[in-house]
Amino acid sequence: MPWFANHINFLSSGDLPAHWSTQDKRKFLNKVKNFYCDDPYLFKYCPDKIFQRCIPENEVSNVIKFCHSEACGDHFSSKETTTKILQSEFYCPTMFKDMCSAKLVKIVKSQDLFQNIRNL
Repeated sequence: MPWFANHINFLSSGDLPAHWSTQDKRKFLNKVKNFYCDDPYLFKYCPDKIFQRCIPENEVSNVIKFCHSEACGDHFSSKETTTKILQSEFYCPTMFKDMCSAKLVKIVKSQDLFQNIRNL
């Protein structure tokens, strides 16, 4: 189940999970007002008036890979790759953590290995 399942459920039905505390409901309602559902996608409305498409965890690696090496044919640092992801209008709440984690290291190593083999 994607991280934004509760967002989509609330935006489509208006129902909140019954087991949530009042504080959890208040926090969620404050956050969900920045989201827009256009079936089958969920978008986050950002302060700079740009909509970013929310991506599930299983797509994060592909987006990082694309923006790190394939988007402009060059390899970017984690900071520049994160900027590229934001400019490409994608959103994931763990994006900055993922960029500094093993996901990026694994992707970069596989790309560098591929480039080294291709250059032989």
